[in-house]
Amino acid sequence: MSVEPRQVVETFYEAAKNRDGEALVALIDTSFREDAAVEWPAGLPYGGRVEGAAVLRKVFAGLATPDPSFGPDGLNVLTVVEDGDHVAVQVSFAFRANGSAIDSGALELWTFTDGLVAEVKAYYWDTAACQALLQTATA
Repeated sequence: MSVEPRQVVETFYEAAKNRDGEALVALIDTSFREDAAVEWPAGLPYGGRVEGAAVLRKVFAGLATPDPSFGPDGLNVLTVVEDGDHVAVQVSFAFRANGSAIDSGALELWTFTDGLVAEVKAYYWDTAACQALLQTATA
């Protein structure tokens, strides 16, 4: 029985919201291609393209820390739109850096190939504000 793209995406965000690293890794094992990639905006400290399910397992398990001091926190899914092999998701979150936070959000475009996640591209609202927070928090 195959899982629909929207269901994979919703399961991912539920696990991310709950900071459930084991569930994220299990989802990557069952629903991501071995050559899957995630791309974050280059303007972020962790920005760039991460390729390969093995690397993504480590990245998402690491992001699922129970008390984040850096990066997105308090994830809320606002909108999910599915069109065949593409799912677009609008999310809101607090972007944290060293004890401070700003309200932020992103659009993330998921692309599926043969029923598996091939690529996720994140488009943040304001990477400059995230960078400014990082500079303020570390100054």
